[in-house]
Amino acid sequence: MSDAYLDISKFLIVTRIQDGQSYKAIFPDDDDKSFQRCMQELKDGTFKAALENAVDSYYLACRVAEQSGSQIHDYEDRKIGVFRLPSYADVRYGIHLKQTNEYGVYSFFVHDDGKVSSRYARSDATFENETGLYR
Repeated sequence: MSDAYLDISKFLIVTRIQDGQSYKAIFPDDDDKSFQRCMQELKDGTFKAALENAVDSYYLACRVAEQSGSQIHDYEDRKIGVFRLPSYADVRYGIHLKQTNEYGVYSFFVHDDGKVSSRYARSDATFENETGLYR
């Protein structure tokens, strides 16, 4: 997608130079905002998938530990670290994606009727600052 955007930009620049209008913006502000939003959605989608895989690995490690008669609270391997975070109402995990050195938070809440609400967010290394992901 970014290659196509770059090709279109080059074409528009050459066209504007030939028409003597090189001083004008290549894309209107609305187009740039849409492009930035789309790129963030793609990044967030990839990031969320990595967080989901990390949580799956954590739950698998928990099941294996439980079957062998032990428990784990935190999980770490060469690619990820998943750590239980303190919380009052929901269950929260801090996730470190080691290969990209990114941090995220996975949280879920089980309602009285059994419905589960979950959320993924970007974070920093302290897991105190969260930014929601595009859906």
